[in-house]
Amino acid sequence: MKTNSTPAAVEHSSTLPPPAVTLLPVAVLLWLAGAYLRIPILVAPPLAPYIADELSLSQTLTGALTTLPILMLAIGAMPGSLAISRIGPRNTLALAILIMTIGSAARGLAPDTTLLMVAGAVMGLGIAMMQPALPALLPRWLAPHHMAMGAAIYMNGMLMGEFIGAGITLPVVMPLVGESWRATLIAWSLPGPVGCCSLVPAQTGSGAAHPQSGLAARLGQSADAANWPAAGRIQLVVFRFQRVHE
Repeated sequence: MKTNSTPAAVEHSSTLPPPAVTLLPVAVLLWLAGAYLRIPILVAPPLAPYIADELSLSQTLTGALTTLPILMLAIGAMPGSLAISRIGPRNTLALAILIMTIGSAARGLAPDTTLLMVAGAVMGLGIAMMQPALPALLPRWLAPHHMAMGAAIYMNGMLMGEFIGAGITLPVVMPLVGESWRATLIAWSLPGPVGCCSLVPAQTGSGAAHPQSGLAARLGQSADAANWPAAGRIQLVVFRFQRVHE
């Protein structure tokens, strides 16, 4: 029996939301990535007295355990955006998680103050690269009507990461690792490699199935070009506008 499919029916079927089984892995990954924007930074204040006592840190250096990674958030934002334009947001996020994991774990292995601060700076650089990668991934992983929810999910993870890092480090995690601040820092770093391994399924599970947005189609961009940083998209629009009106 022959069925007639009208253009309206085709358009309606193309805008149906993907099933929950497809969205769930992406939502979990976005939440975990958002949480790790804050957890590695905010585990330091509860552990600061133990670190300062063992390494004989001054008050200034003790404060730098938190302020140095935050400073790197500002310094590393531009390299993160450049990495997105070069290797794409997914690869940038994987690289950033790897850098963050290495730096965070290295803090627990640092034998002296200098290496402790260097490790904290490396960790902050990784987190700084994660921050622009997450918004850039939303149009690739989610349909347009799910992008607001995706942003809310990783923002929720970020806010919960502030509570988790500062709230359960001493009463929960530290007793589980023998009251060692070094083992605590390493333990908080362990989920990082899991996040890297999860990026490939998340990319193929939902992002590849979504068509280009209307703006991308009108401008003749590829799916990768649609995920350029905002400045790059604006420049492309201005360039094409000038070409039309020459």
